[in-house]
Amino acid sequence: MDNRSRYENDELKLDGARKDCPGQGWMENSGERPMLLHEE
Repeated sequence: MDNRSRYENDELKLDGARKDCPGQGWMENSGERPMLLHEE
């Protein structure tokens, strides 16, 4: 449960960062999730 809410939080932060900084689009274009979401 905690992991899921943290994941959604990160998604929201990343979504906002993408809008503010288009340079972050590489995370989307790579077709993979950002490394910071890979900690399970």
